[in-house]
Amino acid sequence: MFTAYIVDDELIVRQGLKSIIDWSELGFKVCGEAGDGLTAYAEIMDLEPDLVLADIRMPKLSGLALARKLREGGFTGRIIILSGYSDFEYAQEAISYDVDYYLTKPIDREELKNAVAAIHKKLEEQLLESKHKSYFQEKAKFKILEEILKSQSTGLPLADSTLKELSLDADEYQVLILDKLEADCDVYAEFCSELGIGKESDSLERYSEETGEIILLKGRPIIAKFAQYTEDQAAETRRPFIVIAGKTVSDVQEIYASYQEAELIRERNFFAREKRFILERSAVAKLLNSSDVIALGDPSAVGRSLYECIIVHQQYECDRILDRLRDNLARSSSEIREIKNFLAGVLIYIVQEFRKDYAENGLSFATSAEIIKAVEGKRYLTDILAYIRVEIERMIESLTSLSGDGVLEAVYNYINHHYAEDIKLKTIARKFGYNSSYLGRIFTQKYKISFNDYLHQVRIEKAMELLRSEDYKIYEIAGLVGYSNVDYFHVKFREYVGTTPAKFKKG
Repeated sequence: MFTAYIVDDELIVRQGLKSIIDWSELGFKVCGEAGDGLTAYAEIMDLEPDLVLADIRMPKLSGLALARKLREGGFTGRIIILSGYSDFEYAQEAISYDVDYYLTKPIDREELKNAVAAIHKKLEEQLLESKHKSYFQEKAKFKILEEILKSQSTGLPLADSTLKELSLDADEYQVLILDKLEADCDVYAEFCSELGIGKESDSLERYSEETGEIILLKGRPIIAKFAQYTEDQAAETRRPFIVIAGKTVSDVQEIYASYQEAELIRERNFFAREKRFILERSAVAKLLNSSDVIALGDPSAVGRSLYECIIVHQQYECDRILDRLRDNLARSSSEIREIKNFLAGVLIYIVQEFRKDYAENGLSFATSAEIIKAVEGKRYLTDILAYIRVEIERMIESLTSLSGDGVLEAVYNYINHHYAEDIKLKTIARKFGYNSSYLGRIFTQKYKISFNDYLHQVRIEKAMELLRSEDYKIYEIAGLVGYSNVDYFHVKFREYVGTTPAKFKKG
């Protein structure tokens, strides 16, 4: 609802003006009245009503003088001048003061009602136009801010007048990223509260994203305030959001560089060993130079190395592999999403191999989809590696607690898994921390077959499977089951099967 103010030196006239029409029905509320022009001027400038009705003849300051003084003071509301017939000569002067209506006394009810209704319509149109202008200006500002932040150059050079009109002019700038950690957290409101500034402060601009907020600090005072805040919060770790700070720049065209640094710090924070609340260049893992970059590699190769240590119960060696992996991943140029996929692949490989070799163990694991989701949900590399460590510890613990013969069973399963490799009893004994002669003796006692005989038996059985189902040449099959010498393969095959590989395949 709009507001109206009535000025007339006669009380009865003021009361009549308030009651002659239904102001509320016409969309107005009478917010004040005065009996002279000077009193009216002070109150009108304070109340800023949308409409003023003023008599032309008043003590201290006439209606026309009041209109002139109001316009000179910056008053933009609508004005209706009321006058007697003898004062009609002043109508021309009233027009120069942007008076909307010049009504003669005695006031005709319908004429006043029509004038007020027409002014209400103009005010509605003016308000709508103002809202549209403000809306489109905000939209334009949002797009320009997006372009400044995320493009090295804007489509058109930004004139000083444009920057000033959009409140983007400043002597210094700094980009902050408020990274949301909790879905229901209003990170912008909380940050402004902690910094001690209002959410509508002119010293910053806000660009909202799904994961948080991008904040542009404008001017040395607010940047200095944030620097002090950073110092005060240096030891903080527990917050529902993280503040990531780009470098300070002195030109609007360099804001992009500040944002890019903040994004790089945000990405590198994935590799951080310590979790911090406020991140700057010095707080994260070393930013990469092109000479540092290494390729991501094959997850199954890492998984295989870890699995070999698992089945021989070497937790310490698994930890060493994971520590080395952490250092290598910090030098990868791959995106975080790719690194997470790689690590999920490592764990999935280990789980699948363990399930295959130790199906009777009964140890339960997450599905591949659940592993991918769990890895994807972690924000730090250290958390993902800790997750993998826990699973490895579970596997090793389950193997060592199978029975008193756990080591022999691990050796037995190792042969089944690695038969295609150059396996020797001495090498296996060293892996498990045993003397080779002793390990060979207790293996034979438990399984009623020597280590070497069991290895040949597994290899020949695998060769028979390949001869039955695969279209391989015999020398290829020899290599696939661990025999580098084809003649030796023939000897062992005849010894175990009673015929040559060729006759077996044909039969």
